[in-house]
Amino acid sequence: MMLQGVLGILPDAPAGVLHIRSPQLPRFLRELTVENLRIGRSTVALQFQRHRSQILANLLSIEGDPLHVQIELP
Repeated sequence: MMLQGVLGILPDAPAGVLHIRSPQLPRFLRELTVENLRIGRSTVALQFQRHRSQILANLLSIEGDPLHVQIELP
C-alpha cells in the first residue's frame, strides 16, 4: 500500500478505471517498472521515470478485460 500511495495508483476495478495521480519517486530512484499489477480482471505494466524535477508515468501494457487508465501529472 505504501508503494501504491507514493506512485499515486488509485484503482477502481468495478468501474474498469485505473487512476495515476501525481506520482512520486524517492530521490535515489530514477526509474521504476511495475509489472503484473492486477486491477479486477486486468493486468497492467507501468513505468515511472524521473525527468528533471517531474515524474512521468507510462502505460506499458494491459492484458485481460478492458481498462481505462487516466494519468494525471502535476
